[in-house]
This record gives sequence, structure tokens and C-alpha cells, in this order.
Amino acid sequence: MVRVRFERRGEAVSLTVCGHAGYAPRGQDIVCAAASMLSMTAAARASALGQVRTLDMQEGSMRLVCEAVPQVLEALETVRAGFAVLAEKYPAHISLTGAADRPANTNGVARQRAGGEQNEEVF
Repeated sequence: MVRVRFERRGEAVSLTVCGHAGYAPRGQDIVCAAASMLSMTAAARASALGQVRTLDMQEGSMRLVCEAVPQVLEALETVRAGFAVLAEKYPAHISLTGAADRPANTNGVARQRAGGEQNEEVF
């Protein structure tokens, strides 16, 4: 199973991905391929923004720690949405924890719902 975790601690936000999906044989596993691409997309975007604190990529795992600036939060929310789709379609092969239970908010600022109620930030 691929385990995906998003976290925010102070001015840092992180994405940790580890494990293998086990959906199909190595080299044919579409769930692993999708998880790998989402992970690499997060790392590439954070790097392009110059906001990477730590990036450790190895076979079967990745840990990305970034500055929690609005552009990074937006990029990671998009990646989180992709992982949420994977987790919904392949629940036996991918688990998503952290920010997943919070309402989507891609601009790093609390959104206001009709009626004045505010949603929390994702990260």
C-alpha cells in the first residue's frame, strides 16, 4: 500500500509518500505510477518556486518539506486532490492522511461560505 501524508508545522509544510501499491506487477502498476507522478509534480513545483527545505527521493519513498508560502500551499492542495482521487478509486492500494479531512482551500486563506461561516485552511 502507498501511504501519503500531508502535514503543516509552523512555517513548513510536508508531503511524505512511501510504500508500493501492489495493484499490479512492478512496471505495470498504474496506481504506483500515478502516485509517483503526483509526488514528482509536488517536488518539481516546490523546487521551481525555490521553496524546498528538504527533498529526499528514494525507490518507494519520498519526503518533501517546503516553506508554507501561498504558491506552495496551492500546488500541494492540487497534488492532494489528485491523491484523494486515487485513494477513492483504489482504497486497498493507497491511503491518504493529514490535510485530507479538511475542506479544500487553494489560496492559503480561510474561505467564507454563504452565511458567514468560515472553512479552515487546508494546511
